[in-house]
Amino acid sequence: MIVRALTCFYTAVAGFACSTLFSLVGAVMVSARLEKGTTFCFAIATLAGTLAVCSMITGALMLVRETRFSFQILKEESKFLTDRARQRVLQNSELSPGPTQQSTA
Repeated sequence: MIVRALTCFYTAVAGFACSTLFSLVGAVMVSARLEKGTTFCFAIATLAGTLAVCSMITGALMLVRETRFSFQILKEESKFLTDRARQRVLQNSELSPGPTQQSTA
């Protein structure tokens, strides 16, 4: 799951880079007064930016889910080890002789 989240983050970076590149190309076209293709450039930039934001959110949600899952596993392991140690202590206390009472006569 972490690898998929990382893939989402890489996709987000690529989307932001693509969005920036197409925005710059569109801005150069506007400043050069070339009206043909500017709408296309800005539409691609908007789509790439939207994809990047969605990919970033998806990756973050995957990491949150993985963190919760890992925390749950650690909690269960801790409980298991604590119970096991408690059982060993009880077994050792039953096997060892208790303090003997000496009679004073």
